[in-house]
Amino acid sequence: MEINEVYDDLIEVSLFSSEEDLYEIYFSFEIMFGIIYVEAEEAYLKREEIKKELLGEYLKNEKPSDEFINEFCEKYEVVIEL
Repeated sequence: MEINEVYDDLIEVSLFSSEEDLYEIYFSFEIMFGIIYVEAEEAYLKREEIKKELLGEYLKNEKPSDEFINEFCEKYEVVIEL
């Protein structure tokens, strides 16, 4: 794990590096969670972008709206692994 941040015990955004594969950004926000795969070169900037977007929704609504969840998951190609 490269970076792990938690905000108000509600939002987590973590970055996992890999020497051979894509980097993974794990996030959780209320009922919303998943993994976003990114190239190593863009991992840190993409993590900051994701964190900013999740925090923005939290500050507006405190919980992710259905519309936000759908748009976010499509935009970042979220993978949910159970």
